[in-house]
Amino acid sequence: MRKIIILFSMIILFNINVCNVYAKCINEDIIKVTELSKNIQVNYEFVGEKSYDGINQSYAVSFNFGDLENEVYAKEVNEKNLVFYKSNDGKIIDAGSYNFDIYYNGCEGIKVNTINVDLKKYNKYSLRDECNGLQGKLDVCDEWYQGNVTENIFMNVINDYQSKNFVINENTIQKNIYWIIGGLGCFVVLLIIILVIRAKRNRLD
Repeated sequence: MRKIIILFSMIILFNINVCNVYAKCINEDIIKVTELSKNIQVNYEFVGEKSYDGINQSYAVSFNFGDLENEVYAKEVNEKNLVFYKSNDGKIIDAGSYNFDIYYNGCEGIKVNTINVDLKKYNKYSLRDECNGLQGKLDVCDEWYQGNVTENIFMNVINDYQSKNFVINENTIQKNIYWIIGGLGCFVVLLIIILVIRAKRNRLD
């Protein structure tokens, strides 16, 4: 009976200590760390191939934990082996959308933030000759356009743009021709009036 009482007392004391440590962690640390985690920066640079046949869509990625250096780490939600423990600990990863959970070392297993990192794929169609002069005008010619682009979609967009542009240019040319003809007509009429007036003066003289 005595052993049971001692064991029961130890269990109670252990639970009290655990609760006190956990409460202390929550009250004194979690709020502060959660707020500071909003300042964590993610640095990334495209290091893949900017070529039409390039299949390497890689990025060099690193975290800057700032004031939380050595206190937190970042782990990708779906790829458990993708973990960043130190600032400027660069890793090469493929283009895509990633969600990194930020964990606080002082309270093991407690997540304080989640950071989304969107690494865009390079649009190889932006390198096509058809896109010369069309960057900024057509989405399919933008380097980082993320829409679904195939050869057929690309050519349809290009042809549609060129057709509309041709019609606009043709209309502009026609308007210019009308202005020129109208101007010449006014000039001829004015010239005739001047000649008639001079002829009348000559007769009077």
